Amino acid sequence: QKPLRRTGAAIRAVASSAYSNSGQFTVDGISNIKSQTPTDDAIYTLQGLKVEGKPQPGIYVKNGRKFVVK
Repeated sequence: QKPLRRTGAAIRAVASSAYSNSGQFTVDGISNIKSQTPTDDAIYTLQGLKVEGKPQPGIYVKNGRKFVVK
């Protein structure tokens, strides 16, 4: 059995009624995930702070994508 990899989604194991007497657990499901990607062309640091003006050299996020300023 492969171990579960974490991808940021919440996964909860609950006792299924079919297995409640045997002590086995199954994965109930993944809760709904809503992601918002800003499309305002704003530039953010990796910590999520909005950058005003021209960014210094480093790694930034714009429209949900990372980019490098050299």
